[in-house]
Amino acid sequence: MRRWLRIALVLLFALIGIGLLLWMGGRARKDAPPEPPAPPAPSAPAGLLLLEHRTLDGGRRVEGRFGAVRFEAEATEAAGARARYWLDEAESGSLTVTITSETEGVVAWAGRSFDGQGALAEDAVAALETLAGSSLAQAVARIPLDLACRPDAEPIPAAVGAALLMPWQLLLKYAVDQPVEAARAQALQSTCGYFERRTAAGPLMSAHPQLLMLSRDQPIPMALPYLPLDGAGQRGSQQP
Repeated sequence: MRRWLRIALVLLFALIGIGLLLWMGGRARKDAPPEPPAPPAPSAPAGLLLLEHRTLDGGRRVEGRFGAVRFEAEATEAAGARARYWLDEAESGSLTVTITSETEGVVAWAGRSFDGQGALAEDAVAALETLAGSSLAQAVARIPLDLACRPDAEPIPAAVGAALLMPWQLLLKYAVDQPVEAARAQALQSTCGYFERRTAAGPLMSAHPQLLMLSRDQPIPMALPYLPLDGAGQRGSQQP
């Protein structure tokens, strides 16, 4: 009998202790100052466009979008590739690229073909100026720039990179007065840190005042030795 009495007393005191702890905890929470609201989730700056893409077939094909511009590119036989840029679902006004070798490619735009070699007639230059002022212009620069440094993406063949890059090469050669400044402006907007805030100095600066310095730990958004354009017909006085 005494044993059961001791057990009952122990349980009673235990219940009283638990009740006191719960009461004190509730009072402490009541007296504590309210918790500050959680900070809002970070959001992208207004107007910032980001590359959305996916790679397929072991990296031989890439597709995606940059703002309202969609794109696709894929490797073909004999070290070639083809690419296309267009506005959302619209088929009209698309730009296509065909890479046939390490030194040859053709961009089709506005019913004309451009291979990047030699000077252009006035109507052909006007067509590229139209491209430079269109919604495609920023995309043909930013897509190859941003795609070249994505660590989460499978490496793409050089020909595919060249196909995506060639339209911007044409704009820098034929439709831009200051190609170095234009290239720098696009690179600074890229999600990749291509051109760090480094400038040439000393004799190097004197010899090449427009030289762009690349950070050593950054990839280069080029597909060398693909498509070395000549200097004939270049619009700007600077060498891009």
